[in-house]
Amino acid sequence: MAGAFFTDGFTIQDLLSKDGVTLEANNELDGLEEEYEYSSKVFMSNDDILKHLNLDDENDTESNNAEQLMFNLNLKFDKLRDNMTDVLGNGKIMKLIKKQGVGEVIPSDSQVFLTYVASFEYNDEPFDSSYAHGSGPESFILGQGGLLPGLEIGVLTMKKQEVAAFLISPEYAYGKLGCPPRIPGDQEVLFIVNLVNYIDQSNIVEFEKLSIEERKAFKAAKGKIHVLMETGNDNFKKEKTKQAIRDYTRAVKMLEEARLNNDEEEDEQKKYLSRIYCNLAVCFNKENRPRNACVACQKIPNPSAKSYFNFGRALIRLGEYEQAKEQLWKAKELEPANKQTLLEIKLADDLHTKYKDAERRLWSNCLKVSKEEAARSEFEKIAHEICKNFLNDTDSVRYPLPDGLTPEEDKIIRDIAISHGLSITNHKRYGKEIVFLTKSNY
Repeated sequence: MAGAFFTDGFTIQDLLSKDGVTLEANNELDGLEEEYEYSSKVFMSNDDILKHLNLDDENDTESNNAEQLMFNLNLKFDKLRDNMTDVLGNGKIMKLIKKQGVGEVIPSDSQVFLTYVASFEYNDEPFDSSYAHGSGPESFILGQGGLLPGLEIGVLTMKKQEVAAFLISPEYAYGKLGCPPRIPGDQEVLFIVNLVNYIDQSNIVEFEKLSIEERKAFKAAKGKIHVLMETGNDNFKKEKTKQAIRDYTRAVKMLEEARLNNDEEEDEQKKYLSRIYCNLAVCFNKENRPRNACVACQKIPNPSAKSYFNFGRALIRLGEYEQAKEQLWKAKELEPANKQTLLEIKLADDLHTKYKDAERRLWSNCLKVSKEEAARSEFEKIAHEICKNFLNDTDSVRYPLPDGLTPEEDKIIRDIAISHGLSITNHKRYGKEIVFLTKSNY
């Protein structure tokens, strides 16, 4: 790693790279992943959005995160060692389980998702922490040198959702030289690790050995599809929404091309497709791409409260307020106590009321503009107001205009729209042609 911004922090993996880490002073941060910001007017935090992704472990809490558990540990290493078990039998890597995991010990070629805190004896604060990087669990593929040797050996003794402390001697950590000035030489280190999740890569290895035709079998493709879903979930948690979209899209393509042998496989395929298309809708809404979100929702084989909610949210942004409320009420029927759905219904109602009010005001001056200059002036004033309000409305990328306008009225609105940097689009929907104001990102 030739250079890094100090504000970005650095990881153990960076320190172990052959190029090391060089700190550079710079007042600008570039290379941001997200091209669009999420609307501040939408009543939804990022944690709320995560709940709308179909993750395997939706009910996990933060009560067991490693950073909190660290403060329950006695950091005098000699006393801590008395309560630990010897991983290798030579006292070089010691382990203390703080929270039992589930299932079996992870396979040796896994992709692991970890949160961790690393400290020296008697230090007031950690010298490294995944929490300081601000991007959720960090991902490593075991056997590729991304972790310290002693830490990788320790992780290979863990189970999913386990939290454990590891005391690692210098020869299995940073060695006699260390990594000055941050890491002293010949230093024993303590890691508290939370194994949030893992993906068994053995399925991928076997999958890559198959022929193109063999890979199309649903049974063979399932492992690869699961990995893509997990990777997409991880990218979404890290705010890498575009990568998550790519992961989910690849999984969908594999599912839709998979060769099914029986009804059971078809049912399982539909469950996978329902989860992934719903996740795509969440991602597209976050990226302010409501048309894509609508397409994803329409392809869901087994709709759910989450999918109806995200369909409604996308339709709001497209100015389809009545249709949005239809979808949101379906979501409420399935989850009557969901407060988020009620807030979204209220948002759709409020926007629909504003639209109907603007429509009435326009119509009160329609068909008069060619006869009365005052009517024309009022018509233009209302059109300017509609365009301005639409531009300031971060919830919508499209706004419907009243139908039945005369050619002169239509021209007035088009000219005013252009002056505000807006466009006019026509769509044939519900058996009639509908005219919309649209933004540049539509």
